[in-house]
Amino acid sequence: MARRLPLHLIMLMIPLLACNYFYAVPDGSPANTPTPSVPIVFVVTGQDFEAMVFNTEAQQFGDYTIFPNPTGYWTPSESDIQTLEAHIEVFLTEHIEDIYQHQLPVEAWLPDYARQYFGFERDGERYIYGNFLCDRDLLLDYPNQLVMVEDGGDCFFQFHYNPATQEFSNLMVNGLA
Repeated sequence: MARRLPLHLIMLMIPLLACNYFYAVPDGSPANTPTPSVPIVFVVTGQDFEAMVFNTEAQQFGDYTIFPNPTGYWTPSESDIQTLEAHIEVFLTEHIEDIYQHQLPVEAWLPDYARQYFGFERDGERYIYGNFLCDRDLLLDYPNQLVMVEDGGDCFFQFHYNPATQEFSNLMVNGLA
């Protein structure tokens, strides 16, 4: 006798399947086309996070529009990432109204997010691009490829961080389809 999925499981799966997950594909090939792995420099871990830090070569791997008008790329240090991570909760708490489904306290849900970090330069300033992803299990190769997602809501958000001034900017939370 075939078993059927309970209706509540099907209802939970619909929003996940409706999101259009894809990896950035710089060569114009269709979404979901495998791309070569992009090297990472290192993984930074903290008490309640794990972050993938991509090196300069990885960032130049393709023409990504996530770095607005970059004049160059650089590799953030472990210290840069630890400092950023020490301040991210405060930044998100100040912008909680931009996070659709998540509420305070930020520290209750933030540890569940995977992180990708890239360094870029613009107008003589260095920035770190933070890419946060809510569910590692849904993402095939987030440690090795830049993950860009259409829709998905606050399961996916991005921001810029200036390590010289320790200021965050450009919080971008994905929309809902």
